[in-house]
Amino acid sequence: MRTSRRVIFGSLAALGVLAAVAPGLLSADNPKKVAGDYSVKVGGYYTGDGSATVSDAGVQIVAKVHRDGFPDTPVALRASNLKVDGAHFRGTGFIDRKPFKFVGRIDGYSGDKTFKGARILCTYTPAGGDNPNSPTAGQVGRVAGVLR
Repeated sequence: MRTSRRVIFGSLAALGVLAAVAPGLLSADNPKKVAGDYSVKVGGYYTGDGSATVSDAGVQIVAKVHRDGFPDTPVALRASNLKVDGAHFRGTGFIDRKPFKFVGRIDGYSGDKTFKGARILCTYTPAGGDNPNSPTAGQVGRVAGVLR
């Protein structure tokens, strides 16, 4: 009987410690050494090149892109107020003046002894959702870049 009480009390103590420590473990602190300017490539329905800026205030992505099949007609990609939550970010931007959702992450490598730098990766999708009748349906893609 005493052994089972010890196991129960030990388990409860371990759960108490875990509950006290978990918020710190689960809080999404920003990755180290990721702030700065990035060179980015855009792929998918829109393709092109641009830049991104990562700071404590958020992520900004600017690129000159063209629509699939129309390489001579460049349009602007602008996502200037993407909110950072730890290593992840999200928000709304515009491609060719149409709203798109941007969801992504920032990976820092400050603790890696062989690789230095950081990368940014995100997906863009039409802000109108998955409505197949939307004029932006199917206009999805990715943005990827590295710290300069």
